[in-house]
Amino acid sequence: KISGKKQDKFWLTIAIACNADNSVKFEPLFIGKVARLQCFYGCSPEQHSYYYKNNKNVWMTSNFFEE
Repeated sequence: KISGKKQDKFWLTIAIACNADNSVKFEPLFIGKVARLQCFYGCSPEQHSYYYKNNKNVWMTSNFFEE
């Protein structure tokens, strides 16, 4: 611990969805604060079979849901 330094807070929302009989499964949707994740530099999230969106509050919005 370093005195005088705030602890980092990392928030992530994960949306996982399917239909009632589980015949259609959607790829996971991760929602974070940053526009581009540093851990996947040089490749897109879609190449790793998931979707990533960002917004300031890390909330699921109606726009994300419709997409």
